[in-house]
Amino acid sequence: MQGEDPQGRSIVLPGVRENLLSFLSSALVNCPSVRIFPSRRLPTALRPISRRGGGESLLNLSPGLVLVNGSDQSLESAARAVDVFLAPRAVLQVGWEPFSKEEPRWWVLLTRPKGMPGHLFAMFDALQWRHPLVSRPREYYRRRKNCTTDEKGITHCEPGCPGTKIRRFFSSGYNADTDTVSGKLREALVLNQPFQLAPLRLNPRLTPPLWDGTIGWTYTFGACPSHFVDCVFIDHSPCPPINIEVHHGPNNGYVDPNRKGDPIFNFEDNADWYREAVGSRWFVPRHAVGGLVFGLPARHVAYTYLFRPLYKIRQEVHRRVSHMSVEKDSCALIHVRRGDIILHPWQGGRAYIPITAYVQAAKPFLEKMNLHIIVLLTDSEGAIEEAMRCEIDYPDLCAGFEWKFISKKRWRAAEGGWENPFPSGNATEEFLFIQSELSLAQQCSIAVLVTQDMEI
Repeated sequence: MQGEDPQGRSIVLPGVRENLLSFLSSALVNCPSVRIFPSRRLPTALRPISRRGGGESLLNLSPGLVLVNGSDQSLESAARAVDVFLAPRAVLQVGWEPFSKEEPRWWVLLTRPKGMPGHLFAMFDALQWRHPLVSRPREYYRRRKNCTTDEKGITHCEPGCPGTKIRRFFSSGYNADTDTVSGKLREALVLNQPFQLAPLRLNPRLTPPLWDGTIGWTYTFGACPSHFVDCVFIDHSPCPPINIEVHHGPNNGYVDPNRKGDPIFNFEDNADWYREAVGSRWFVPRHAVGGLVFGLPARHVAYTYLFRPLYKIRQEVHRRVSHMSVEKDSCALIHVRRGDIILHPWQGGRAYIPITAYVQAAKPFLEKMNLHIIVLLTDSEGAIEEAMRCEIDYPDLCAGFEWKFISKKRWRAAEGGWENPFPSGNATEEFLFIQSELSLAQQCSIAVLVTQDMEI
């Protein structure tokens, strides 16, 4: 199959049909439970997928897969149906899907790993889609508006579903923004109160992107008319999307303060059932369900649940990274944060660490694992230049390594100023760059990072 990379060069991709058959042959060996649906007849958001009763417990986190045949619809229509199907079923993840009209129009959906990750995804599914506060039919919520005006001309606002927990985004950087709201979802789980994301009013800027008071989120500005997460991510709730500023309005606020509230810091330590079923604190699970730890901490599961890209984003990311030929477990990841860290007010600013320091720290592990490809994630043009000259300037240290990175405009040092992660001037492009880098990162088997204490 012929294709083109972002620079327009002709490339050759592997035979897609053979890849699908190979994927299925290996998946079927480990997945005794299989269901097949035509895309036109996929169950709707709140309809169970079992014909024998028991609803979503059909999957029950046992190894299984769902095959979706989209040949009875256009690629775009079938993909939309799959995204709607996945919204309340985060226990399923996409294993294989078509990215062009020439490929077999099948989706292979796999159950999440048994143990802590899969169990927590199932808990979020139940909280967000089957809780009594959100159990009305989806059509009811689509008709509801955030605000109504009574006969006296007074505006009354109740965004989303009555009683859900709300967390408004704030504008800092991608990780800070998404990690903060992911923490609110974990709090909602402890409180047994469904959760909704809310937009914020974006402050005016002197350089593009010029959103000038738009209500939305910085990284989704311009992506669609709402300028918010529904432009790029699968729905995280059946409730009406919130499209107003929830912190300001008539009578000092649109929303009941109890719906916003303050985070419960270290709440994992205050809920015995959470520690036993999910994990202790943010990073280390204390007791995994079924006796299996199997990877992801609760913090990362919450992020993944809220920020599952829509098909159109997955398709565009594939287009951007497929030409880079980075196979699974074939690389090491090095993340180099520069930019405004030297402007951080705490610790008198943080230092820029040279690329050679990362390579020196990682080299014993790379040699032991026989890894020669390094995927470089960085916001710094200077870091890219250091990597490209590493073998020339330091042959004993860097010889034999192949560097791969996303080609994009980057700031040099702190020229972008404080919290200005948009060197291209286009929020949508920066969002797609981040998603592409996240996709590459998942291919790597080791990561080299710097802690807050500036240790590699």
